[in-house]
Amino acid sequence: MPYHLIYDLENESFRQVLVHEAVGHGFAKLEDEYTYEQNGKISSSEISSVKMLQSYGWAQNVDFTQDKNTILWSSFLKDSRYTSESIGIYEGACTYMSGVYRPTEDSMMNTNTCGFNAPSRKAIYDMVMKRGENRETSYEEFTVFDKQNPSESQTFRRNSASTSSSRQFARPHFVGKSVHK
Repeated sequence: MPYHLIYDLENESFRQVLVHEAVGHGFAKLEDEYTYEQNGKISSSEISSVKMLQSYGWAQNVDFTQDKNTILWSSFLKDSRYTSESIGIYEGACTYMSGVYRPTEDSMMNTNTCGFNAPSRKAIYDMVMKRGENRETSYEEFTVFDKQNPSESQTFRRNSASTSSSRQFARPHFVGKSVHK
């Protein structure tokens, strides 16, 4: 299993890994958007596990279809306000090379060096509103908030030096599934 060592808590890598792990996985319950060459096609049992998480509103940044009308982030694909973010259907996520798709080529949940993509930001927003105000949100409510509060992903440019030496983590495995619905 790969691991990531961080020797200096003042290091930018520490911030990136902390955001990926604590905000991405821990709070928003997002899946990894990176792949490992040794992991070919995602198995049907893994798909079932992720779909079970999705039934709780988790793992909203990956899907198993290439259909632009039914993929979880289909609203973003149709929304011209998000054209500049290059949201699409990119194969490879959950550490698997094929059979699973992510919304952007790169993101915080991929290399730890970019901001969160729009579908992931929506998952974070939804979780804040669910836990903070005990309510569901709409796509339009999110987009109004999102466009009024430009995110790091809209302004941050990838630092290739920081990505060349970083190693990825294993996929998260949620245990005890104490879900806050």
